[in-house]
Amino acid sequence: MLHTFVTYNLALGDFISLEELENQMYAIMGAVSRSDNATFRAWITEMELAQTALTQKLNSLGCLAETLPPNLVAINATRDQGAPLEQTLEMLANQGY
Repeated sequence: MLHTFVTYNLALGDFISLEELENQMYAIMGAVSRSDNATFRAWITEMELAQTALTQKLNSLGCLAETLPPNLVAINATRDQGAPLEQTLEMLANQGY
């Protein structure tokens, strides 16, 4: 069975605790342990940058990227990937994306 959720202050690799509320509806009670990963979200305003090209660029940094067409990109980065990722996103922003 697949359960999906949207939450803040959690990143890929964090272990969480859940509490069942009712009928397979769950509440996230908190993080049991943190992964030291960070989740970045980028909103691409200029679509000349194809999402596949962007995903390949992010993957070349070692980051995992998930796109939600047409504009949203969620990027998982480890502590070591954070600074290069920030530089890449800043460069893209300066180029008008």
